[in-house]
Amino acid sequence: MIQYKTTNLGQTKQDGFSQVLSEAKALFDEQHINILGEGYQEILADTGLFEEYKAAMLKGVDADEMDAMDQLIDNSRMTTLQESISGITPISSLSVPTIRKLWPRMAMKNAIPTEVVKLPKFSVSYLLPYIIKNGVRHYLPEAIMDGGSAADLVEGQGLWNDWVFLADHDYGSGVVDGAAKGFALLDTLPGGAVASAAVGDSVDPDFFVTDVMIVCSHTTGGDPDENVEINQLRVGTGLNGDIFYACSAYHSSDLDGNGDPVAGATPTTDNLFGKLDRIAGTLTLASSAGKVIRVKIKGRLSSEFNMHTESVSFDIQTRDITIGTGVHLNAPLPIEFLQDVMAMYNIDGAAKVVDIMTNTLALKLDHELKDFVVEGYARSPIYPAEFDCKPFTQFSGTPKQWREMLKDVIDHYATKLKQANMFTGGKFVIIGNELDCNLLPNVTWTFVGSAGERSGVEADYSLGAISGANRYDIVSTPAMEQGYLYVIFVSSQDEQMTYKYFPYSFNVERGYSDPQYSYVPSIMIAKRHQTEYFKDAIFRVEIQNNTGAVSW
Repeated sequence: MIQYKTTNLGQTKQDGFSQVLSEAKALFDEQHINILGEGYQEILADTGLFEEYKAAMLKGVDADEMDAMDQLIDNSRMTTLQESISGITPISSLSVPTIRKLWPRMAMKNAIPTEVVKLPKFSVSYLLPYIIKNGVRHYLPEAIMDGGSAADLVEGQGLWNDWVFLADHDYGSGVVDGAAKGFALLDTLPGGAVASAAVGDSVDPDFFVTDVMIVCSHTTGGDPDENVEINQLRVGTGLNGDIFYACSAYHSSDLDGNGDPVAGATPTTDNLFGKLDRIAGTLTLASSAGKVIRVKIKGRLSSEFNMHTESVSFDIQTRDITIGTGVHLNAPLPIEFLQDVMAMYNIDGAAKVVDIMTNTLALKLDHELKDFVVEGYARSPIYPAEFDCKPFTQFSGTPKQWREMLKDVIDHYATKLKQANMFTGGKFVIIGNELDCNLLPNVTWTFVGSAGERSGVEADYSLGAISGANRYDIVSTPAMEQGYLYVIFVSSQDEQMTYKYFPYSFNVERGYSDPQYSYVPSIMIAKRHQTEYFKDAIFRVEIQNNTGAVSW
């Protein structure tokens, strides 16, 4: 008498996924369709059956993972049908269970903005805003940052940006009238800009004298007169353009080492007065004692007649992306074992196979995405921050109080990165090993791998958030190397897109021998995905002396 036995896999831990798989199998067993064997071909061919199957497999998925997993399962169906010229093998029926368990296990998809694509060839459009002046495009925000090609454009066309002499003066191209006669502001624009009162150009009323140079006498001795600059002024104009400033300054020899007047010293005084004629574009100045010899000004041309304004627009840039044929991960499971599992409809065996494959693949994918983050910092190591878990000698607080200052370090560099790139909105994501992430204070953990399941699947990572000067999400995963926290900016706007992860499909197939065991046919997972960076926005905090010590 022949007795048939299934392969003994030992006790398999029952998680939420196992329950979902069992219920889905039972649902279709009632229709005499085996979801873990030949019946999968029937499910793929019938849209109604497939939607019913997908709904059963997505039961218990967390809301924030539902859309991505739904699309991945649709992609799996499409790619399996497209590649089924020689028929669909029973092994392919493990594709959907693999996706169902793999996706929640991946930690790094929570760190990098992720969008599941519907096709392996697609285009990503993003905006590049710019200011256009005199027919030249100056792209933002770089152009208006310090040292950028258009740092002054946001304020309009500036006026003369050097000393304005009261007397006639040769600025390098011939003697021109000084401010005593009327300095021609429209004829002396920097950068070769041209303006004319005849066509409506005028000076904006937002006009100031910022520096005054006065000739001071040594009142407590016989040292020669010297020029003393009075700076950081903001002397504006009256309603009629009138200018007045009472000047007072000491000769340097009349001051002691602290900058205070010595005994008997008196300041040199003078009154600067004049008028700004905005329409004619002239600045007329005089001084009552003749001691003021030159001034600096800050102003710009008026934009009231739209003669000297900048146009703001944007380019729509398109990047064509093609996801390659994918990388194959061979599962160390002989095909004979899998045939036993499928032939006997062993639900526990199928769950075990999926568990083995997804555990390995999730680790591999997380390490790939980890390398993507690390390479981003290597391309742009502009902000290398440090935090030493051991405080300086004079610190009198507790170890916990000192370690809470890590957040101050992160706040500082995050704000610096945001300001330098003129980022608005968005958030930061802190990515690190759990030993380093545990240093972060006042974290609200939304998922802790050791204490629960993610979409019914055990996952070896934690997710959290902290607030401060910026918004921070936290991804704590053993995939990251201990000793560093990486912080990336994630924009909510297309024109500030930074990093993106585009998964397409994860399919289980049979077709090749395992290269490590050439005579043993095996199964493989074909993963197709792509990472892209559009603009590096990242900094790194090196964590020093994180030994776990609670005292020093």
